[in-house]
Amino acid sequence: MKHKLILKTLVITLIAGMIAVPCSAMAAETGTEENVIDSPAVESISTEPATTQAPSTQAATEFTAAKTDSADVPLAAVSEEKSEVAADNTEKQNSEPKEKLAAPAFSMANGVNGLDFAWSQVKGAMVYVVYTRAADEDTWGMYGTPETHATWGDPEPGKLYYAKVQAMDADNTGGEFSAVKSLTYIPRADVTSLSFNGSANTLTWNSVDGANKYQIAKIRKGDKAYTYYTTTSTSFTDKNVTTANAYYYQVRAMYATEKNGTAYGAWSSTKSVVTLAQATVSLANKSNGIRAAWGAVKGAQRYAVYYKAAEDSKWTVTSTYNTYYPILGVKSGTLYFVQVRPVAGNVSGTYSKVKGMTFIGVPDVTLSNTVDSAVVSWKKVEGANGYQIAKLKKGNSAYSYIETEDTSYSDKDVAGGSVYYYQVRAMFKTETNGTAYGAWSPSKLILRMTQPAVTLSNKSNGIRAEWKAVAGAARYVVYFKTAAASSWSSVVTNNTYYPILNTHSGTHYYVQVRPAGGGVYGPYSSPKGITFIGMPNVQAMTMSNSGLNISWSAVPGATKYQIARKQSGNHPYEYFISTTNSYLDKDVAGTKNTYAYQFRAIREADGEAYYGEWSSVHNLINGKVPNGYQIIGGYRYYYKKGVVLKNQIVGSKSEGYYLADANGVCCVSEEMHLAAEFVMNCGTGNTLNEKMKTGFMYLARNYPYKRTYDHPKSKADIPALAIDMFRNKKGNCFRYAACFTCIAKVCGYRSRIAVGNTGNGSPHGWAEVYMDGRWYYFDPDMQLPNYGFPDYYAYKMANHPWNVKTSFRSEVTISNGRAVWN
Repeated sequence: MKHKLILKTLVITLIAGMIAVPCSAMAAETGTEENVIDSPAVESISTEPATTQAPSTQAATEFTAAKTDSADVPLAAVSEEKSEVAADNTEKQNSEPKEKLAAPAFSMANGVNGLDFAWSQVKGAMVYVVYTRAADEDTWGMYGTPETHATWGDPEPGKLYYAKVQAMDADNTGGEFSAVKSLTYIPRADVTSLSFNGSANTLTWNSVDGANKYQIAKIRKGDKAYTYYTTTSTSFTDKNVTTANAYYYQVRAMYATEKNGTAYGAWSSTKSVVTLAQATVSLANKSNGIRAAWGAVKGAQRYAVYYKAAEDSKWTVTSTYNTYYPILGVKSGTLYFVQVRPVAGNVSGTYSKVKGMTFIGVPDVTLSNTVDSAVVSWKKVEGANGYQIAKLKKGNSAYSYIETEDTSYSDKDVAGGSVYYYQVRAMFKTETNGTAYGAWSPSKLILRMTQPAVTLSNKSNGIRAEWKAVAGAARYVVYFKTAAASSWSSVVTNNTYYPILNTHSGTHYYVQVRPAGGGVYGPYSSPKGITFIGMPNVQAMTMSNSGLNISWSAVPGATKYQIARKQSGNHPYEYFISTTNSYLDKDVAGTKNTYAYQFRAIREADGEAYYGEWSSVHNLINGKVPNGYQIIGGYRYYYKKGVVLKNQIVGSKSEGYYLADANGVCCVSEEMHLAAEFVMNCGTGNTLNEKMKTGFMYLARNYPYKRTYDHPKSKADIPALAIDMFRNKKGNCFRYAACFTCIAKVCGYRSRIAVGNTGNGSPHGWAEVYMDGRWYYFDPDMQLPNYGFPDYYAYKMANHPWNVKTSFRSEVTISNGRAVWN
């Protein structure tokens, strides 16, 4: 043990005396690996022979500068165990000749943290002494370590250094020196950025002191060989890339001289980039959420979309094959952030820049017309502090825009009868971030309709409201009520008038009208009021020696009555007032002239005068009040208490029946006279429509079929067929058809006979009547009992079951008291 202690002391003494620089000037290598970042441009390019290993791996192998768990220590720190073993060996071999330790194979290189030294292991060596000095120094610094590598962490960039190593055995006997190596120290370059712009990768790094060139190593994912480039710049653009690939880059600084060759700095950490361009994302508010959109990234197969509300900590991630994505379920007034990342296979590109947008909801817009404006209104949108209105007049190409903080806008710049389109979008304005716009509401149109001007007048059966047509209106809503009523009644009409019926004489009524069309309503008219005054019903007109005595029923609410009298010829009307419901016209006593009289009631109240409708005309002919048929000017008329009856079947069973037209002229054509007789004597019911329907069945049940072959050849043959049927009460299909055509006409309908064939080619005739806006089939022949059809089966048919085909038709009209077959 005494020898062991002496040996240890000698080793410590020897080495301690040899060291000329502090041990702290050298440290063991502690290399680190950085994470990959972005992407890269090219100057001079040279390609070195391909290798199957990465540059950083080559350096580690060449210098044997691998990491180790043991730290570099001075020789004095050699373990006691190793010293004791060496002492034992020395005692055994005292007398033997001692062999000098071999020279290590030594190398030096620029490392990550300084100058890296590495050497081969020497058999019998206990420690190794590394000698270093700068080219401008004479003294060697020394450092002892039991390892086969070391790093000096304090060299000066750009300075030339020399180094060698010597192995020492357990007796502190030094072996052969290695060859002296020299190297200019070049620090490691650090990559600052790596990016892909769609066509090239651009790599940048920091400038390295002492370097005059830089070498770039590149390898594509999946390849085995690196490609090398050299530049004097601190950036490099690599255009030799393809999309949808991953590329890895390293950079090292160089110091090249003609005299000393080239010194290389350590390789930078590896940086990678995927050649999928960064998506440029835009955000827009839509009706149901935020729409993220971006241009297609070349090489991308899909896109990962990341989004979250500003207050959320976690991102929601989804994937799409489109270049857009609708972010739904968002809340109005909330800020959202979005990022997009292109993906190709298992390679993901760079994240897009984070985009933010406050979602602004879509206003629910309604349009309405007022007296002087088109009104656009909507409900408040959460998060909005303003609104923008877009307006377009139909026929124009340019929109106009209006901004407001209100939730409605009255547009007075509108023309009646014109169509306007409106859209509204909400806004969120800030001084710092500008204005965020919500999506436009769906386009809505309004037909600008002006206020109708309504006039009211009393008629025999109620109040007639009238107004001029409003441009753009397709229909009108009429509102009316009594002065005492709290609610309005309403009705829709396509006309520019409406009769308000079931009114009460002496009662005041109010009326308003509102135009409508295309789902849009115009403004209400101003309320109009009128007191309904009924029409007097003349009860008696009698001639006496004193004159013409006229009396009528009292009209409720009337305060007086007006009588209008006109003598035949070019005489003007004369007017008289009576405060009672009778009047004696003394002026016509003993006259043989013809006069026409009309009467109306008047109510005066509160400074207003309300006039009832004029009664029908009551006649005094040749000094007498006519009743029954009268021949005047060659035409037949029918009078009742001096009144000529119009637009109806007139007469009595004893006098005979005729159809009177709108002027009161009776149609004397025989077929129409017989048709009026048939309706009034054979039809049943309270109305002409009921009499026509029952008359149809009476004809089919009581007028039997008789086959004849005198088929009508033209329209001129029709009247005779109808007359024959009415007189003889039997006939064929053509007679039934002609007969019922006349019946329908005297009952007030347009009617015509059709002559043709059935589907099997048999000759046939039938009637057609215009009802409810179309022509219907009426076929009394088909209703005959032998066919077995139920009652009224052949009455008002939309389609004829016998598939009839028409040869010709003839519609009957009335003109100047005669039937005309057209």
